[in-house]
Parts: sequence; C-alpha cells; structure tokens
Amino acid sequence: MNESAECLICRSGLYADEFGRYACRHCTDRVDEHLRALAGRKGLYARLSSQLAPRVGNGVARRSPGAVQPPYRSGWMCST
Repeated sequence: MNESAECLICRSGLYADEFGRYACRHCTDRVDEHLRALAGRKGLYARLSSQLAPRVGNGVARRSPGAVQPPYRSGWMCST
C-alpha cells in the first residue's frame, strides 16, 4: 500500500477518499484513457501492429556492422 499519502505519478497529496491507493484520481483517469487508446480494433496498438510485428518491414535484413555470423552446426550436441 501507499503509506506516504501521495500520488506515485504526480507526487500530489491524496485526498482522504484516495488513501490506500497508489495514484490520485486525476492520474488514474489519465492512465485509463491512455490504455483505452491502445485497445480495440481501431486502437493505437492495432494501427501499429504491422510495424510492431516481428520480422515485418521492408524486407531488408538488418545486421550490426561488424557482426559475425555464428558457425554452422549440423546437429545439436554432436558426439565425436
């Protein structure tokens, strides 16, 4: 529980009816609004899904300059 009686986001004092909470009503409403903007079929996350999906892009493989390709291994834990 939040023992300091202040909002952990904006650091303003909590009102008596907010004691025991981590955030004030204003910050809680703002976080709820941002989360709602992410959700749904037309939400921000859905609109960005093609850019956020792994291996999606312009088709060009990206490697760090100077990156060395790992050696080829024909089998897992081969015994000799």
